[in-house]
Amino acid sequence: MHAYQIAISSGGSNAKHVRKIHETVSTPRDGVRRTSPSLGVNEYGDIVIAYYAHDPSSKLPSIRYVGRCDEDPPGRLGQEFTLHESLAPPTAATRASWSATTLVVLDQGDPEDWWVGGEYADAA
Repeated sequence: MHAYQIAISSGGSNAKHVRKIHETVSTPRDGVRRTSPSLGVNEYGDIVIAYYAHDPSSKLPSIRYVGRCDEDPPGRLGQEFTLHESLAPPTAATRASWSATTLVVLDQGDPEDWWVGGEYADAA
């Protein structure tokens, strides 16, 4: 999974916009399929990316996240963490909508706190 920071600036009097990839970050290429990313950035430039991880060694998808603080080197993400691992695999009825979206929201009361949303299965 890759995330790109794109800088968009006015191109001057002809009102064209200049788009430039400012930074690229990637998760490891380790055979784990990461889907449905959601990215949040706070006022300090800290980044949190939440997503679903489908590890081929486990039939149970999980909600994971990774981050980068503003003082960290550009293009490098920190350690990946598992927020919650499902306790049961998706069923035929839920498979189509499974891991359709995650959500990262900055807590308005504290710019260093984040809310992460996603779905998972409880034990069958």
